[in-house]
Amino acid sequence: MYNKGLFILIFLSSWLTQAQLKDSLDLTEKSYHDNFLERLENQPLLYTKDLLKNVTQTSLSLESKKLNFKRVQTPEESITYQFKTEGFFSLSEKLKVFGRFNFDKIEEKQMGFNSTLERTENQAVLTPNYFYAPQKGDWDNQIFDMMGGASYLINNHWSVGGVINYKNHKAYRDIDPRPDLQLADYKAKVHLGYAIKKHQFIANAGLGSASTTASIIYVDDTQNAPVYQETFTKFSSGYGRVVFNSSYRRFLERERPQSAGLAYSYQYNRSRVSLDYNYLKSIKNSYNRDANNRVYFDEKLIAYKYRSIEHLTKLNFDYDGEKVDYFLQLNYQQQTGDNYSVIDQGQNYQQNIQVIGFNSAILQQENNKMLWQARFSASYLDSDYTDLLGFTKKEISALKLRGEFGKDIWTNSKNKINFAVSAEAYIPVQENLITTQVTSDTSFTDRVIKPDHAFDSTSKLRAGAEINYTLKLSNQKSLRFFLNYKNLSALSDEYQKYAPQLRTSSSHFTNFGLRLFY
Repeated sequence: MYNKGLFILIFLSSWLTQAQLKDSLDLTEKSYHDNFLERLENQPLLYTKDLLKNVTQTSLSLESKKLNFKRVQTPEESITYQFKTEGFFSLSEKLKVFGRFNFDKIEEKQMGFNSTLERTENQAVLTPNYFYAPQKGDWDNQIFDMMGGASYLINNHWSVGGVINYKNHKAYRDIDPRPDLQLADYKAKVHLGYAIKKHQFIANAGLGSASTTASIIYVDDTQNAPVYQETFTKFSSGYGRVVFNSSYRRFLERERPQSAGLAYSYQYNRSRVSLDYNYLKSIKNSYNRDANNRVYFDEKLIAYKYRSIEHLTKLNFDYDGEKVDYFLQLNYQQQTGDNYSVIDQGQNYQQNIQVIGFNSAILQQENNKMLWQARFSASYLDSDYTDLLGFTKKEISALKLRGEFGKDIWTNSKNKINFAVSAEAYIPVQENLITTQVTSDTSFTDRVIKPDHAFDSTSKLRAGAEINYTLKLSNQKSLRFFLNYKNLSALSDEYQKYAPQLRTSSSHFTNFGLRLFY
């Protein structure tokens, strides 16, 4: 069944990228429209009656990161080679299809305390229940990520749509201990809509299955002994509670997410107001070995259960004008997580995250020339992470502000150069960290929890610039070369309270490549 679904996804993505376009859209205003497919994937029925132009883009890119100022469970350097193709097509007035195919090859250098597929670059804490060793090492990653969807207008009132996703992630490390991990993630969601006059009501429901198969081996087995603290494999079941788990040679995880949502939209001339609510619940089970040292998916072998629940609400306003487009959004996100230890018959970890945000964008253009575009967003984060058995409590509240401005600085009938600058500020409002020593081994607290909290409690600025050169090849084809650079710097010295030795020299992000529109 899974192989059949994978074949359909690959076929749809391939077919979308090879279809001949009748009405191509040159996405010069990249920053304004760069999340269109993401919005279409989340709510495809909002666009069933829109007269949208067909668009396809295929890109090759290289991204380099040098992370000097970072959290611990993230590599110091990484290079990502990416191939990406995505498209949207109106096959008729009633039927629209869209899809995406990504392939990433990622090389990571010098990462310790982490034997998972997660990284703490964009999340404060790893999901509990994972193996690790302090020893730093290099990783190789290979990721296939595919999405295909469609929407169909049955009549003037009813519409139906669906989206399917498949992701495969393989990763391994080349130094003892040597994790070898593979994730297979499948998701599907169906949408049903009803429209009356200018109003539209939508309901959706989704199911998924994500399974991780993993093992950790040693070329030199003597390195997996408590006397060798840097290479000895340990297990974190929360955020501070560290135990030994003998299932490291082969271990399994399975997650079954379930989602449901409601949406409402009102459209008047060139304006649309929409309200979108989504609920996601998931339980990730971690499996230990049986009495014969075998591990497989069986209820009896479940050692830990991590439950996560998310509520996400968005209020959007879109205006599509002849010369000016703009977008406004208010959003609220609430995430809760709790970890249950079957072995100890009790809950040992909790986390709560709340985010309220505002996003806006405006684009002014004339005769296919971008006069200027701007974005502004603000969000307030309130989070806490509590390990009930490891006796750790971490609290962070922070304000994030981001602005971007860009324009076409030179254009003619064949060529176009676009330039944009951006800045994002992270400002901690309140922080607190309480750790209580419960064992003689405090390496995880001293080398992960405290440095990470020092990073989270420090003000930061991420500044960047981007330049795009677009060459028109024909009426239906254009080629774009792009280059962007960002720099992350510390703005304060709050880190000294928890980790005076924290490295605070700037982190550097560079991304360049080419993109073909056809």
